[in-house]
Amino acid sequence: MYTPQDIDLTGRSTRQSSTTNAATAVMPPVQELTGRSTPSKCDEAEPRVQELTGRSTMSKRDEAEPPVEKLTGRTTMSKRGETKRTLYDAGQKVRVELRRIEHFRGDRGLVKQTSNNQKKPLAESIANESTEMLISDAQTTNTATSSSYVEEAKVCQSSSSSTVVTNDTISEEHLLQTFVLIWLKSNIDESDDIFRSYMTHLRYVVNNVNMFTDPMKCVKFLSQIKNDKVLMIVSDDQCELIIPEVHDMAQMDSIYLFSRSTTPCKQLANGWSKVKGVFTDIVLLCKSLKQNVDLFENDSVSISIVSADTTSKQNIDELDVSFMYTQLLKEILLEISYDEKSFKDFIAYCRKLYAKDFKTLETIAMFEREYCPTKALWWYTYEGFLYRMLNKALRNLEINNLIKLGFFIRDLHQQLQFVYEKQFGHTQVESFTVYRGQSVCNADFEKILKTSNGLISFNNFLSTSEDEKVSLTFGKNGACKPGFVGILFEMTIDKSITSSPFALLDEYSYFQGTEKEILFSTHTVFRIKEIKPIEAVNLRWRVVLTLTQDNDPQLNAVTQCMRKETEGSTGWHRLGILLVKVGEYSKAEDVYKVLLNQTTLDELEKAHLNHQLGLTKRKQGNYEEALAYYEIAQTIREKILPENHLDLVSSYNHVGDVYEAMGNYPKALSHYEKAIEICEKTLPLNYAQLSSCNNNIGDLYNDMTEYLKALFYYKKALEMRQESLPPNHPDLATSNNNIGDVYTNIGEYTQALPYYKRVLEISRKTLPPNHPDFATFYNNIGLAYDSMGEYLQALSYYERALENSKHSLSEDHPNLVNFYSNIGLVYFNMGNFSKALQYCQNALELCKKSLPENHPILATSYNNIGMVYLKRGEYSEALSYYEKDLEISSKNLPPNHLDLGPTYNSLGHLYFNTGQYLKALSYFEQAFVICETGLPSNHPILAKCYSNIGNVYSSMGEYPKALSYFEKALEIREKSIPRNLPNLAASYSDIGLLYNRMNEYEKALLYYEQAVESAQRSLPEDHPELLMYKKNTEAIKNR
Repeated sequence: MYTPQDIDLTGRSTRQSSTTNAATAVMPPVQELTGRSTPSKCDEAEPRVQELTGRSTMSKRDEAEPPVEKLTGRTTMSKRGETKRTLYDAGQKVRVELRRIEHFRGDRGLVKQTSNNQKKPLAESIANESTEMLISDAQTTNTATSSSYVEEAKVCQSSSSSTVVTNDTISEEHLLQTFVLIWLKSNIDESDDIFRSYMTHLRYVVNNVNMFTDPMKCVKFLSQIKNDKVLMIVSDDQCELIIPEVHDMAQMDSIYLFSRSTTPCKQLANGWSKVKGVFTDIVLLCKSLKQNVDLFENDSVSISIVSADTTSKQNIDELDVSFMYTQLLKEILLEISYDEKSFKDFIAYCRKLYAKDFKTLETIAMFEREYCPTKALWWYTYEGFLYRMLNKALRNLEINNLIKLGFFIRDLHQQLQFVYEKQFGHTQVESFTVYRGQSVCNADFEKILKTSNGLISFNNFLSTSEDEKVSLTFGKNGACKPGFVGILFEMTIDKSITSSPFALLDEYSYFQGTEKEILFSTHTVFRIKEIKPIEAVNLRWRVVLTLTQDNDPQLNAVTQCMRKETEGSTGWHRLGILLVKVGEYSKAEDVYKVLLNQTTLDELEKAHLNHQLGLTKRKQGNYEEALAYYEIAQTIREKILPENHLDLVSSYNHVGDVYEAMGNYPKALSHYEKAIEICEKTLPLNYAQLSSCNNNIGDLYNDMTEYLKALFYYKKALEMRQESLPPNHPDLATSNNNIGDVYTNIGEYTQALPYYKRVLEISRKTLPPNHPDFATFYNNIGLAYDSMGEYLQALSYYERALENSKHSLSEDHPNLVNFYSNIGLVYFNMGNFSKALQYCQNALELCKKSLPENHPILATSYNNIGMVYLKRGEYSEALSYYEKDLEISSKNLPPNHLDLGPTYNSLGHLYFNTGQYLKALSYFEQAFVICETGLPSNHPILAKCYSNIGNVYSSMGEYPKALSYFEKALEIREKSIPRNLPNLAASYSDIGLLYNRMNEYEKALLYYEQAVESAQRSLPEDHPELLMYKKNTEAIKNR
């Protein structure tokens, strides 16, 4: 039974060091043998009724000249995403905007600390729903109940020795182990005693064995594994087929051939570096597997590196992201109070995860009966689930598991502290040396080489040995792996330094160790003193480290800055802030709900917690719930705070942000103006608050397509942030992103691209690699390339955006609409209409699930699909979707709003393609009036308007008028920097076709050849437009 307490006793135990002889510790009897949004667009391709706007358009032409086939003109479309939609030029897409309204510094840490007797323990409630469902089972802790789980697991295993693999198999199982074990065997007889014995042996190495008889299903399963390494056993009859298919997969670590005869398999294994051997004995195979697993776990301790000049606020934000978050997380978990309910929740969670593993369930039952804080070291060194679960969670920053393991992390740290004081508190030895051998990847080694005298942090509990020879073995083994370097860390330890506790484990470990292992607490920081080769030929190096002092000035500067970023009244408040910071919004929501449900809270704390819940809901794309929480917070603050209090600025800004996201611009502007009014009255000026207010008003004007006003406010925000923040602060990324948005909206794509790339540069230094905002950054860079006609580059960034968001957002998050739309539209521009339709329909389905029925983005989705149907010649389908677009847009937008341009333009294309030229001309002219009023005179979209009107006049036989409009379009496009080559080609083609109709063939040929030249520099060889231009050129030449 677990009883929380401060450690004042020591439990007896032993342990091996991370070098481990656990491979021989327990083996069963052997039987013989054997991964702000904004718009989307589509540069279309038909005759030249070009698209206009940020949404889409396209046109096609009934060419009357038999020798010259009808050409296609390009058009496009765009729309604004997160909740906004605005008119963009042909190249525009759904830009995901980076909006940092979330945490104002004045709003953090404002919660007053209530007295201790008013607080309930919180750990009990931080669990996911599946765990909560099991809590009732965890209440009974007697042996009979524990045994029932074991018996149930035994029944499951007796009925099915192999795991049935589905798409859901990976998720939970991979929380538990570092490796995935796969066995590909031509046939499986689960009733066979020998086979069952094999499975028993294998499960002593890796918890779950994934069995396959079909090689293709096996390969598909492998392709779904992203973050774990794969160990694969292949029976002899499958070797020749499967090894070439899987050998070079990044996730494939090792392949073991299991056969009754070694000779044929040895021949097959030649030349494949990942094949570790041919085995006829299951015991020897398991021993090799175990050694591989142990070596990987030793080498997988993650490290963070801080350069020697990171001493001031000006470069704190260039810190290794994992250094920041592991330090903060450690402090927070040690600060939180846990109780017996935390322990029971953890037991229930583990029973669910290991429901079919009777051996581990027996260990869980023993852990439930016998664990106490004074035995933390014993249990950490015990060969079982706990050690691997903890170190994998620390290595990968698996927030959910780290929260559940928080009580154990605290107990382990406290026992290390107690044993340290007992062992080293009264000794005469001033310092001593320990060693650690491991391999590191080439990239990390390059960082170490460049960081002499800097800091290095080991982010797991760190196992070292006083025996240099034992540690050297690990560095030697690591050097054998491709892409890795073997390192022997030589660590000088001053016993008087208490920055991180450490202890000799011989007396406290589960194993009766003889390797003199010394274990350090997690996030122990050393200074790099010297780096020198041991055996350069074998890639082995000695790195000399010293344990950092408690008062190390560099470490203190870093730590204080990071602590300020997560200020809060309790550990749970700090944890909520940290979870938001790393993009774990649903987990942050869990924390804040538990805090809010405490029995006694003062009103300001209630306001703060409701505000933070609003933030988590806003980040998850649930605008209505976000607004409800924000308004509760705002109401409380308005009642009890002075009218100029800065907390009201935070409330007004966040409420305004949600109204903006929901398309209610007047209410959004009203709230933003209240916020900025308070800021300007408050002296001294709070630059953090005031810059955010200016940024938010810039957002709103951007949505309202008043781009010059938006640029004015965005630049004011950037100037304030540059004066008050370090150069890589995340808020500077926000400002750069927003300015890039405006330049994109006004067609200045070369101006926009550097701002977007600066955003990506800053964020790679300050955010975890899978943070949701990276989808925004990739999307915006894709948008710029798309607008410049560089479609393959655009597609690459859009796909990265979608992949990132699938890892970090819920499956029905509104931002996914933007990414699907953008990929669909770039496929449209590349001439792949079936894929374009597939992605645009995916976007529409998500719109219907996640947004109100009259939301502007829904109109854009209808327009996109209509555009694709129009291109395919399915006019009735196209008209149906365009009418839905017009119905929604007319309800939501004023008559002259820029977003009506794409709607009118699309209808113009439709009527043009069906030969109804007067109707087409009417819609194109309406689109032109809107764009001429709202855009600069040289904007690329105006070129599309001129081109579309010119196409109508050309088809009506009014050639002088047509030529006048075509020349205006060409003038804009030729002056555009950089040139959008696909659109420029379309203009040349339009004029060439016109001269062909006027029987001026030399001029026609000149323009056709220019169209071909421009298109060849920007479009694939099989693109329909390029093929059309070539045909037209040949037809003229052959007259």
